[in-house]
Amino acid sequence: MCVTEGFEIVKSCYVNDIKVEFQSVELYLKWLWSITHGNFDLKLVTEERIQRFLRKVGNPPFDFTSENVNVRLIAVKPKERTDVHNEGAD
Repeated sequence: MCVTEGFEIVKSCYVNDIKVEFQSVELYLKWLWSITHGNFDLKLVTEERIQRFLRKVGNPPFDFTSENVNVRLIAVKPKERTDVHNEGAD
């Protein structure tokens, strides 16, 4: 996706041993919101969805460390080169 948008991949790697633990539903939701740069819409979180989530994963604290797969990607988008012709230059 990055390459399609004109980015060059500088580095891509897996990161291990990152602890992913949350003491409450609220902290977990804030984390989801932050890692999606605000695209995770907290308004869509209803009590029904929270209860469904709790039935699936249990009560806090939530420890997703063992399920955590972190990939780090560093990409840059080069500035477009423009040839500037200076009149009168040699």
